[in-house]
Amino acid sequence: MPNPNGNTFRTRTIPSYFLAGLVLLVATYLALPWRILYNGTPSVPTGWYLLHKDQSPKLGDLTTAKYQEPAWARSQSVPIPDGLLLLKHIMAVAGDDLRVDGNLVLRCIEGACTPIGKRLPDGYKGMHFPSLELPAQVPEGYVYLGTDYEKGWDSRYLGLFPVEALQGVAEPLFTD
Repeated sequence: MPNPNGNTFRTRTIPSYFLAGLVLLVATYLALPWRILYNGTPSVPTGWYLLHKDQSPKLGDLTTAKYQEPAWARSQSVPIPDGLLLLKHIMAVAGDDLRVDGNLVLRCIEGACTPIGKRLPDGYKGMHFPSLELPAQVPEGYVYLGTDYEKGWDSRYLGLFPVEALQGVAEPLFTD
């Protein structure tokens, strides 16, 4: 094919077998029972994690949850996009009692309470954390997700997460 200078050149096309191989590679990756994730937030140590999609997370496990924006969040300008994967620990499960004492969120079992989060009243970096009433007890089909990082977006500010939003059990591979 001639160009404006009169020279000829070839246009290169990607061979169909390369595209077929790429499609096969992506399909294989999607079918695997694991994923490799990178966390760049301070909610948990920064680094690489292996997510076991075939494992059901339980109390204390590190998991990823797909954020599904509830209706109340729209009115409070929550700055987290719908569908974002959050990497958090499961801090309370169905049947656990929750109490809020001042800024502390407590998980209570048979009267013995353990702090599982501290709410910041004013937010940070100009962002205001939403005010949210937590239920007295975690209902069936939901979990409380949390982190030790005070400024982390988790159940303290986003509410309980449905179990079906959980993606599996994550374990650190290479972290700070």
